[in-house]
This record gives sequence, C-alpha cells and structure tokens, in this order.
Amino acid sequence: MVTLNNNRVASWLSAIAYATSEEAAWRDRARKVIETYRNDSGKWKTSGAKYNILWSNIEVLKPALYGETPKPDVRRRFHDDDALGKQVAEIIERSLQHSIEQHDFDHVMQNVLMDYLISGRGIARLSYLPAIGEQVLDEVKISHVHWDDFRRGPGRTWDEVEWIAFKHYLSHTDFVKQFGKQFSDLTCNYNPTEDEASKMNADILNQDETHQRHVVWEIWDKENQQTLFITDNYIDGCLKSVDDPYGLEGFYPIARPLMSFEDANSLIPVPEYWCYKDQAEELNRISDRITKLVTVMKARGIYDSRLHEMQEVMGLDDAELLPAENVGLLTEQGGLTNAIWFLPIETLSRVLSILYTQREQIKQVIYEITGISDILRGTSNVNETATAQNIKAQYGSLRLQRRQLEIQRFARDLLRLKSDIIGQKFDQKTLSCQTGMIITNEVMRLLKDHKQLGYRVEVATMSTKLINEQVEQRQFNEAMQAVIGLMHAMMPAVSAELMSQAQMRALLLAVMRRFKFGKEIEAALDNFTTEVGDIRHA
Repeated sequence: MVTLNNNRVASWLSAIAYATSEEAAWRDRARKVIETYRNDSGKWKTSGAKYNILWSNIEVLKPALYGETPKPDVRRRFHDDDALGKQVAEIIERSLQHSIEQHDFDHVMQNVLMDYLISGRGIARLSYLPAIGEQVLDEVKISHVHWDDFRRGPGRTWDEVEWIAFKHYLSHTDFVKQFGKQFSDLTCNYNPTEDEASKMNADILNQDETHQRHVVWEIWDKENQQTLFITDNYIDGCLKSVDDPYGLEGFYPIARPLMSFEDANSLIPVPEYWCYKDQAEELNRISDRITKLVTVMKARGIYDSRLHEMQEVMGLDDAELLPAENVGLLTEQGGLTNAIWFLPIETLSRVLSILYTQREQIKQVIYEITGISDILRGTSNVNETATAQNIKAQYGSLRLQRRQLEIQRFARDLLRLKSDIIGQKFDQKTLSCQTGMIITNEVMRLLKDHKQLGYRVEVATMSTKLINEQVEQRQFNEAMQAVIGLMHAMMPAVSAELMSQAQMRALLLAVMRRFKFGKEIEAALDNFTTEVGDIRHA
C-alpha cells in the first residue's frame, strides 16, 4: 500500500469531479451525436423519416483523412556523415515498423478518428509492457482512449495542462492482481447507468462479477512528475504511485489530442455535427414530409355505385376483359372515363418536387459548412470544364488538407513517443530480435541518451492520406528530369577534375531532397558517387 495523505486523495477526486463538470455539456452533446450517427432509439430520438447526413459525411471523411498506414521514416537529422546515427535510425525504424504490424496501428487510429469526427476529440495512449520470463520481450502498446474516459487539468491550451487522467473499469480479480491483496476487501464501486440497470436484475448485479467493476483513476501529475492510481472507494491513500514511469520529454504518454475545433480560448471539445445540427434537423423534417407525401400519393378515387363491375376491373391483368352487365348505364355516362373520378394529385406532385429541390439545397449548405466538395463525394457536373472541376476540387479540399496534416502530426507524435520509450526501456535482446541487427553497447548508449538522440535522429512518417498516383508520378518524372539535367552538366566537370565527388553528391542530394523519396535514393547516390570515383581513378 502506498502512503499518500488522504487530503491529497480527496483533492484529486475533487479535481476530477470539477474536470467532469466542466465538460459535462460537451459529453451530453457527444452522446446525442452518437445516437444520431447510429440512428439509435433513445430519449433524444425524434419521430419520422430521417436522412442520416452525419453518417454519410463521416463515411466520406474517414478515408479522406486516414487512408493509409503511416510508414516510419527515421533518419539522421542533418544528413551528415554520422555512421552511428544512421545505424540507430535504422534500428528505431525497424522496431517501429515491427510494432505497427504487430499491434494493429490502423485499428487504433480508426477508433481515434471516429471519436474525433463524432465527439470532437480523439486520444490514444502508450503503455510499456516489460518482458516477463524468457519467452516474452518488451513491448510498447498504443491503445485508443475512449472519449468519455479522459480528464484533464485546467488550461486554455494544451501546454497549460498540468495533469491528465484515464478512467479504468477493472474486475475485482484484475484489481487485486494489479494493486495487491491488501485491497482484496474493497468492494466494487461501479454502478451501471440507468439504461443498463433497467435491463438487469438487481440480484444479478449484486452476485455476478461480470457486471461489477472498480472505477480506478490513473493520474499523470506533470508538476510532480508522478503517476498515481486512486479510487473513491479508498481515500486513505493511493493504490499505487510511480515516479516518472517512462522518462518522456513531455511526461504524458499521449500525443496532443486531435481536436475538431482548436483555438487559444478553451480546450473543451465541440462536436463538428453541432455546427450544422440545425440544417441536419431541417433535412430530417423535409425527408419526413417527402415520405408522408409519397405515402398518400396513390391512384385513388370513386365510381358510380351502379357499375358493380368496377371493383373487379381494378384487379384485372393486362389485356383481360370483363363483360358489362349494364351497357346502357355506361352509354348514359358517356363512357367508362366519365364514370370514374380520381383524386387530383397534381398539387401534391408540385409540392413534392419543391421539397426534393429544397432538400438538395440544404445538403449543399451542409457540404459547404463541412468543406466536403462535390468532387470529393465522387459527383460532378458534366457541363463543367476540367479546369473548373480541378479548381473546385482544390479549394474544396483546403480545409481537409489542414485536417489531413493534423492526423499525420498525431500519428507521427505517437511514433515519436514510442521510439522514446523504446530507447529508454528496451534491452539489447529485444531490439536485436525485432530488428535482426547487431546491437552494440555504443548504440545502446545513444538510444538511452534522450537529448543526444533527439539532436542526431529525426522520427517522421510518410503521409497517412491516400496517395494520389498521378501527383506521385509527376513528382517522380520531375525529379528524374532534374537529376539527369544536373548530371549532364556536372559529369564533364567531374571528369576534368574541376568538381569533386563530394560536391557532385551534395548538389544531387540538394535536388533530391526537394522531392518526397525515401532513404533508398540517398543510398543509391552514395553507391553511384563511389563508383564514379572508382571509374575516374581507374
């Protein structure tokens, strides 16, 4: 049992309660948005037909914002002749790639992205899992944090936040296993929500451990560089306390959260749906009216009751005739047409046409608010020129580009945190198994020197958005033209020894770094310039 002044435990519980109340309105909004997205029945559900524009928009945005697994790109920060830095960069890159493949990084990012698009905030965290026994190696796990299980200290910007907390629901077995047998007498303090309780028998809740949980708060106190575990079921001390578990530069085991709305005034999230909620509800009302009008628009009417055959006529098949019993009455009426009177639906048709037009106009307003252009949605106007369509696609995606870069930043920061923990915690055996490389003591010293490693090695990622093949091909062609042109200009100078091999290599690298290519190009240039030198001196 870890001793901690009970006043401090009460203070932390009070701080968490205040943080919960500060974001209470947002959490209520987020739950409403989730029900709207899922079209679930609940106390916020409205009657009538719906047009689920929220689901549609999110399905469009998800692949546009995150369409490809990020590829770790670790290299020497200044591209100088640093053999040790190059080796360490390759070790980190291989280790990160192995971790991404083993722990389904895409699934975590998709969950974070859904929270970001629905609730307005997306969070993922890192956890170090030390080796246990001879068969298990060290691991760093990245996991999604549910939007409702995160709390933070006060602050208008992320840099001002001095503590964060994660909410855990632990079974009694896991609770005792994690914090010790001295807490085995504590009772579970998790109460199901009202909706859940209404579906479960009270006796089952009291007897079945499946529904019983301990609510534990994991607090990361940046000011005191401590991680604390507390529960409101035990206020005499904390369950566990650890001093600076990972030694990270920013202390927190999370990347700066993804936020739909970012400004310097508040960190309280805002669901994006709330910006076009009024238009979406109007869209639902119009869709409901359309459904009702379509329902009543039927070919209905009345006929002369003396014509007993009329009811049978309405059920005849094609080209099937029915003998008339009162031909004289039909002649008197001036024919069958004058004996039947249908309800007029022309007025309803005009109203329906206006409603369809109005629905499309509201959809366009929503797309304008969200920045989803018609090109992004896969539709276009056949009367527009290619130039006009390209302009619409370009300007329609300006806001999306910012969000794509933010998603890429988030993924990059997660991998940087992972690489920091790998350097601080992993041993030579783990790194050697993951990378297939020989890990020397010199390499280990640099990996564990956090500041020195940051000066010499840079961790980045390739783009997480879908690659535009035409753009990539154009960039490749431009790069090849630039290199070939430069080589034609330089080769005579190198042959005449008016330019050194190092100068030629520096110029080639300066050109290539303007384009998005991997380290293979740099390695190829190293080999090429070496071969040129061998030929020149042959």
